[in-house]
Amino acid sequence: MIATSIKLRQKLPLIITLSLAIIAGVISLLLYFGNGQNIIYGDARSHLNIARRVFDSTNPGLAQLGGVWLPLLHLLMLPTITNNFFWHSGLSGITVNFPAFILSVFFLFKIGELLFKNNRLVQILIPLLYILNPNILYMSTTPMTEVLFIATFTGSIYFLLQWTIKERLIDLVISGFFFFLTSVNRYEGWSIGLSAAISIVLISLVTGKKRSKVEGNVILFSTIAFIGILFWLIWQLIIFKDPLYFLHSIYSSKYQTLSGIEKGGGNVFYNNFGLSFLGYLYAVMENVGYLYAILASFGFILTLINMCKFIINKKGLKQELYIFILFILITPFLFLSYAVYKGNVPLVVPQLNNGTFNIRLGMYMIPSVTILILFLVKKIAWKKLFLIIILTAQLALFSKNFIFPITLQAGNEGIESKIEVAKWFKNNYKGGKILASSATGDPLLFDSHLQLKEFITDGSAELFTKTLEEPRKYVEYIVMSASPVDRTRDLVYIKFSLNRQLLNNYQVVFTNKAFEILKLKNK
Repeated sequence: MIATSIKLRQKLPLIITLSLAIIAGVISLLLYFGNGQNIIYGDARSHLNIARRVFDSTNPGLAQLGGVWLPLLHLLMLPTITNNFFWHSGLSGITVNFPAFILSVFFLFKIGELLFKNNRLVQILIPLLYILNPNILYMSTTPMTEVLFIATFTGSIYFLLQWTIKERLIDLVISGFFFFLTSVNRYEGWSIGLSAAISIVLISLVTGKKRSKVEGNVILFSTIAFIGILFWLIWQLIIFKDPLYFLHSIYSSKYQTLSGIEKGGGNVFYNNFGLSFLGYLYAVMENVGYLYAILASFGFILTLINMCKFIINKKGLKQELYIFILFILITPFLFLSYAVYKGNVPLVVPQLNNGTFNIRLGMYMIPSVTILILFLVKKIAWKKLFLIIILTAQLALFSKNFIFPITLQAGNEGIESKIEVAKWFKNNYKGGKILASSATGDPLLFDSHLQLKEFITDGSAELFTKTLEEPRKYVEYIVMSASPVDRTRDLVYIKFSLNRQLLNNYQVVFTNKAFEILKLKNK
């Protein structure tokens, strides 16, 4: 009985932390799920549709998992996506991201427990830096990839820290597994895995490991961590005959960015690394809060100085090995700054180009910022007081937009015109197949509430090609993009703009700034 009581007291900080996370998560669900704000992102609808097409399309099967977005989220939604309510409400995404949110809190707590073994209050306060971020709370209710990325990333960091302290191979194996999960969810995970492998080499060397041991550690980790990347490249080669299809196809982010520039949309970041670095920094600050970003910067500088000292002096390494994951923590920032610079990722921030498109990219630094603040706290004498002060200050700074955070604001941009088209179909659709591009029309497909098998899209393989050549033989309706930028990657528009005669049997029945709908005349 006494032993049970002691164990319960030992677990109490974790129980309190997870309880707070669950309460915060449930409140977020009540705020955003009931009124549909959890599925306002066009990408959210696309993620749901990708999973749904495995079962519901003109060409069902695993090939529908696609070629640009990595498959982890879609695979995890498969058990529930066949249910119409789970699909249209976005609940399929919540069944993935709500547990992912709780899991990320668990790992942040365990990281704090590793570094603050005898300070229970600090162990609770550290995850609160994350739990009380309104952007995290909102995005945990959406079918998006960000929160799932954070869960697998924090898991990989926790087990890597365990390995540095206890030197158990099982921890290295589990860390590699979580890096594998990260790599099949977001491309940022590819660079993070590479950074982790380099960190493992560095940690092994500074602790005096033999070359054979260093090589063994890296090979063991890399075999597990990078297998997902190899799988994806082979998948691309088999399905699309191009291992880098995700990078330069018409559906890629880079194509979208360059098309926008070509059509006069402008991009202040393209080929300007200084502005790209600054732009992504603003995105991070908008997502984590200016205060936390500044504190994390201090944590980074202090940790970098300490790491250099330890490498030179080779003292205290066993106690301070955690600092060597610093390279991993800053990798998302460097990767995304470079991706914005090269045009692989479109980004708009209010400070530089007056908008919020893709500003959620700053979320990928939230776990790194939290851990860097943790590193800073470790060097401060008044740990509890410091954490309470910054938590209070952060809540005050976020209070104005706590229920309507910037990630929610960004999701609302440009949604009205696409919903308008979906409403037209709800009110006027009388049956028959619909031709549309999934590259630009996924929100329309989702909001129409029609079964996806009613649509002939890019994923319909040979049927799509045949329909483009003889539309009147296969489809009652044709949907084409009206936006100049979207038209550059809408294969339906591209085909018919080159041969308007194919549309002689159709008449325009609806148009707005997003889409144009044509209907077969003789029916």
